[in-house]
Amino acid sequence: MPTSIQFTAVLRFNADVELCFRFGLNMAFAYMTKDDNAAFYRSPVEMPLTKNITSLAGLLGGIGLLMLASCATTPAPTTESGGAEVGMASYYADRFHGRQTASGERYDRNAYTAAHRRLPFGTKVQVTRLDTGSSVEVRINDRGPFVKGRVIDLSYAAAKKLGMLRRGVVRVRVVLPD
Repeated sequence: MPTSIQFTAVLRFNADVELCFRFGLNMAFAYMTKDDNAAFYRSPVEMPLTKNITSLAGLLGGIGLLMLASCATTPAPTTESGGAEVGMASYYADRFHGRQTASGERYDRNAYTAAHRRLPFGTKVQVTRLDTGSSVEVRINDRGPFVKGRVIDLSYAAAKKLGMLRRGVVRVRVVLPD
């Protein structure tokens, strides 16, 4: 009979932040990781559990509900008449600053650039955040995003101008400017 059983659950909130839970027979451990300028840190919070099976079942049930909620599907990108795309936008983590993009240039977090799956490198597009109406013009210099439901990955500067740094992912319309 095993003396130790462990269960680990990870909830990823965006490209940079995840919440991890590790459960054992007599303990639970939670920590959050955040990628900030390529330096990971962990903030441990120990949560002692009683041997009461009801407490453990309640805790695991709550974590299960959180996991199900985090699995909610994002709407698939759509193409409007006139060629505009509507879908979710995310932005590059700081750890990519200075790395080479698919176009060969280095990613600059302070430039107004973006990644798109199909548009030619050098193409300029207007990205409008649908819930606030704020917009930014960016130049395509990379490929991506490769996450279902996302239409564009923005540089840090572009994401900041759209006011999406806190949320991480927002619904946008991407159009070729006139």
